[in-house]
Amino acid sequence: MAKKGVASALTLPVEAYNRVAALVNDIVSAHAAQQKVADGKSVVDIDLIKRKLAAKTGISAGQLTLGEEDASRYVNMEAEVSKRVVNQDRAIRALANAIRRNKSGLSNPHRPMGKFLFVGPTGTGKTYLVKELARFLFKDPEAYVRFDMSEFMEEHTYMRLVGAPPSYVGFGSGGQLTEAVRKRPYTVILLDEVEKAHPKVWDIFLQILDDGRLTDSEGRTVDFKNTVIIMTSNTGMAAVDSQKYERMLTERWEKLKALDEAQDPALVAAKVEKGLDGLRAGREAELKALEAKVAKARADLETASAELTDLSQVMKAQQMLASLDGKLDAEREAAEARHDKLIAAKRAELEAKFGAGGDRETARAKLQAEADEIEKAWDAEIALAIHEGVTQRFRPEFINRLDEDPDSKNKWVIFNRLKKENIGIIAKLQVKEFVDLLSERHGTELVLGDDVMDLLIEHGFSPLYGARPMQAAVEKFIIDPLAKWVLDMAQKGESAADRRIKVSVKDGTTSFEMLEKLEKVVEKRTLEGAAQALTREVM
Repeated sequence: MAKKGVASALTLPVEAYNRVAALVNDIVSAHAAQQKVADGKSVVDIDLIKRKLAAKTGISAGQLTLGEEDASRYVNMEAEVSKRVVNQDRAIRALANAIRRNKSGLSNPHRPMGKFLFVGPTGTGKTYLVKELARFLFKDPEAYVRFDMSEFMEEHTYMRLVGAPPSYVGFGSGGQLTEAVRKRPYTVILLDEVEKAHPKVWDIFLQILDDGRLTDSEGRTVDFKNTVIIMTSNTGMAAVDSQKYERMLTERWEKLKALDEAQDPALVAAKVEKGLDGLRAGREAELKALEAKVAKARADLETASAELTDLSQVMKAQQMLASLDGKLDAEREAAEARHDKLIAAKRAELEAKFGAGGDRETARAKLQAEADEIEKAWDAEIALAIHEGVTQRFRPEFINRLDEDPDSKNKWVIFNRLKKENIGIIAKLQVKEFVDLLSERHGTELVLGDDVMDLLIEHGFSPLYGARPMQAAVEKFIIDPLAKWVLDMAQKGESAADRRIKVSVKDGTTSFEMLEKLEKVVEKRTLEGAAQALTREVM
């Protein structure tokens, strides 16, 4: 049982397998006579072995829940992680390849399982993917070690990682990095914003990335062969004018939104005619001014001709009066043609904007194509800036020790910008976390309609900041108003615990309604096997 259920699924090397098997046998021998488990019977079962093995080796107990289905789980790792990490298939595939190499026993036994540099815009999920990797490997999203490398900007701070040398303050307490891995050898290490660390700190990791080990200040060698090392960075992003691309995209999206909202032909026609009112008013004003000018000239000529006595001068004045009518007609026709041309161009522009006539789909396709071209240009500039930033910031010997991007020969993995079509999934994931937390703490079920999700998507996405505004949107439209509403209901003597609460949108904000009380369903269990069931839940 121990050999098949624990060691084989770990896919350990032979020497490590033997150590695990010996440890399991020691556990069985030491506790068989005294440990009371499985409904009072003196039997050591797999749950006890997992618990003792986890405490002894630092391997998560969740990782030891192994069986024949484990191989299938690693084969389908991309699909599992992609359920929670959106639009980062390349990074997920790079991690999955490294994990599968290790689990199949085909990886280099003298190096960490994976060594990655994740780069890209803010708010794209670099740190979040690390949490999801920990969740996948260890059944716990917090089972990783994080170092904010902005705290290691000074040269002397490298000692915090391996421990202070003799005669220095802190000697004997161990290093933050070496102690964390020594106590928990199976772990994920996150080096956040690695570009901010001092180059002396990077030198510490050269040995880890190449040999999978590091000696601390007390001379103890710490093994990093069972760790996944992930570094995140925004290197190069400062050189990208992201605000320019955001403005261009927002302009196209607003026009697309106006097209999508233009469904009623009568309403569209009214909007077009209203948009032409200004030009029409200008046309009429110019024609009236032209007529007034000619009328004044006619009056002046008539007054002057009435005082004339010479026949030739009278005839000349009459000819000038007759020519005024022709001149008025010519200028009126020219003014009307000019204004009609302006009005026709404006009408075409407004019809394209509001979707009038049969050109709505054509206009929409044109705007979407323009938006796609802007997205491509933005991504190309990001890739170029990251290439220049990484190669200038990090030394070649550091970069060459990292794992490659599966889609290129780069030693770094670029995270994709989040698109508008991705934000709906992110909204559902973040709302689900809060709904699950509310259900766990208070037994309250939150019911949200599509209108609530549309409101979150509208306010929770920014092309510049990715998914970061989504958490603020969830707090603004759900958590904060719900907290106030729950307290208001408590003042009236009603409790939200064990109730269903419906969330809807009204006048651009959220409203809440108390529904029926939930009935708790308690699973009945027989006494037989209760100890094993409880142990499995705890583990």
